[in-house]
Amino acid sequence: MKPDRLAVFSYRTCRGQAAQKISSSNSISCRRNQTATAQTRHRKTHGQQSVRLYRHGPFCAANDELAVAQRNKQLQRNFQGYSTRAGSDIYAFGMSSISQIPEAYWQNEKELPKWQEAVDAGRVPLQRAYFLTDEDKIRRETIMRVMCDLSLDYTAMSQKLGINFAEHFAANLPRSRRWKPTAW
Repeated sequence: MKPDRLAVFSYRTCRGQAAQKISSSNSISCRRNQTATAQTRHRKTHGQQSVRLYRHGPFCAANDELAVAQRNKQLQRNFQGYSTRAGSDIYAFGMSSISQIPEAYWQNEKELPKWQEAVDAGRVPLQRAYFLTDEDKIRRETIMRVMCDLSLDYTAMSQKLGINFAEHFAANLPRSRRWKPTAW
C-alpha cells in the first residue's frame, strides 16, 4: 500500500476500560518512535513531498488538499480530524458519538443498554450537551488556528473575532522578549 494520507493515533487506555499495566508500548518515547517511523515510511513513498500537519500527523503529500489548505491558512479541524470545509455541522449517530454545530456539542449515550433503550423508544440517545459561550467560540477558533496554521496572526485574529487579540489573551501569552506579537 502507498497511501496518499496517513493518520497516526496512539493507543490509550481510557477510564472504564479493563485496567492494564502501562507497558513499554504505551510510553511517550515509544509513541514518538511510532510517529517517527510512520513519517519515515510516508516519506519513502512521497519523498520530501510528505507534509506533517501537526505533531500527531496526519502526514500527506504536499499537493494533498489538506497541505494546500494549510499553506493558504484555510485548514480546519473538528472531531473527525482535519478538513478543508469550514463550519460543517457534524451529526453523530452511534454510541458515545459526538455531534458538533457552531453553537453546541452533544454526546450520545456511552452504554449500549441506555443507547438502545432511547433508540427503541424513538428518543435521541443524548447523554449530555454543551452550549458554547462567546468566550468558548473565541478560544475554539484560537486553538483551531494554532493547530491548523501552526501560528497566530494577532491582527487577523482581532479582525475575525472582533476583539483586540493581544489584550484579550494578555494573561495567556508568553512574556518572552523574543516573542513576536504579530505571529506565533
